Amino acid sequence: MSPWVRRFALALSTFVMLPLIFGSPAQAAENVGALGPIVLVARNTDSADLYLLYNGRMVVGDAIGGYAEYRWGGTSCGSRTLTEAQTSDLLAAMNNPRVLIEPLWQAGQGIVQCLVGYSFVLRSETGALP
Repeated sequence: MSPWVRRFALALSTFVMLPLIFGSPAQAAENVGALGPIVLVARNTDSADLYLLYNGRMVVGDAIGGYAEYRWGGTSCGSRTLTEAQTSDLLAAMNNPRVLIEPLWQAGQGIVQCLVGYSFVLRSETGALP
């Protein structure tokens, strides 16, 4: 065996074994999005051009006038999809001005935020964010 092959085999085995010895970084957990009102829920049908990119999206407003978009399904978010009932929950929350949402998301393709869960919070009687 040539010295070059030995060095390559040693380097390769070191590269493969180090994560097993010291552990590899864990997948990122869910991130908590800003609490706010749902201002848009959009679902794409199977025949829509955007369906392959994402099955649906939701836009949430924040306390300082900004917006955050969360998507589910398609190539943007892979297996992170919502059921019909979950999408209906979002639509009902959007139509109730007293309900705010706190989204849970994971990183998708590029800068996409993929919706993987949510909590609903009742807005205070004053209308201010809790």
